[in-house]
Amino acid sequence: MKKNLLLFLAFAGLTIEANAQIKITSADMPKNGDVVFYSTSSNKIDVSKTGENYDWDFSDLKYVSNDTFKFNNPSGIYAVAFFGNLARKSNIFNQEGQFFFKSNTTEWAQTGLGFKIAAANLDVPLKFKNSDQLYKFPLTYGSVSYADTFGGVTTIQTFKIAIHGKRETQVDGWGTIKTPYGTFNCIRLKSDVIEKDTISFSGVNNSRTEYTWLAKDQKIPVLQVVISANLQQQPTVTYRDSVRTVNNPIVLKPEFTADKRIIKVSETVSFTNKTAGTNNIYRWKISPASHTFIEGTNDFSENPKVRFDAEGKYAVELTATNGGEVGRLSEPDYITVNKTGNTSIRNSESIFQDVTIWPNPSAGNFTISLPKQIAG
Repeated sequence: MKKNLLLFLAFAGLTIEANAQIKITSADMPKNGDVVFYSTSSNKIDVSKTGENYDWDFSDLKYVSNDTFKFNNPSGIYAVAFFGNLARKSNIFNQEGQFFFKSNTTEWAQTGLGFKIAAANLDVPLKFKNSDQLYKFPLTYGSVSYADTFGGVTTIQTFKIAIHGKRETQVDGWGTIKTPYGTFNCIRLKSDVIEKDTISFSGVNNSRTEYTWLAKDQKIPVLQVVISANLQQQPTVTYRDSVRTVNNPIVLKPEFTADKRIIKVSETVSFTNKTAGTNNIYRWKISPASHTFIEGTNDFSENPKVRFDAEGKYAVELTATNGGEVGRLSEPDYITVNKTGNTSIRNSESIFQDVTIWPNPSAGNFTISLPKQIAG
């Protein structure tokens, strides 16, 4: 009887150990030279479910894209501004850029960012006066941390870029999580972020709620869901993964229109996305870069509003993804910006390309449909 009791207690002890909540420390964060694969997904995730000893099953996540996070010591101009930090390449303000982080025994925090002005081939650092504390160590169930007034400002001649925000993080659950990459003991964090990004005199509300699942030795979240305060923007879902390839993808056919295509400087164009399908993820690319997404929209919005800040012809590209499906539509010289917003009919072949005559051929009576630029 005594032997059976000891065996039972030993088994119970193993069970408790297997299901005990974990503790995340700086040892679980990336180091210089780490390369970590991740995937993005278009799946909808119910983030309301959490608690103690909870089992999250996201094994049915379908990947849209697959890429790597590469962590390295800063180089070039960034080596001075962010000495002792880690750099991770990313897309910032529609330009090639990097995020910078510091890691020590008490925190993992973002210390700033850098981006390239392609036209001038110039790397611009934006160092935060106060860091954005992403994780305060050790992280255990019930932990709460605050990052008040993080952000910084950089100025290039008369062009100012600023980021200011606040973050409140709470570990609101622990248990196990299952993704296509594997099954892990984990903790879950909920972070409420109030952030405003300012480019020149145009402010963008980048407030959001981040739901993050962390596991031991995984370097990055095994799953993260970011829900923007801008309801037009779809949530972003990323998860730790291995190398993935898309086999025989079905190509989506992106479609879009604009409420006007010939405008004057500083005028706004509203784009309407007409791509078929649900749960698509969109990415807009407009070149050259002298334009600004406004009214809370950005390059990931389904129907963005864009102010054009300089004369010229602008190319517009829309990429749509959904699971293994990828489609892209590129329209060169789609938007024309000039001083008056008018174009001479005599010199505009592009306008006459939009004139429609029907029926054609005609028995005598026919109808001519003029584009908005001519019809007024």
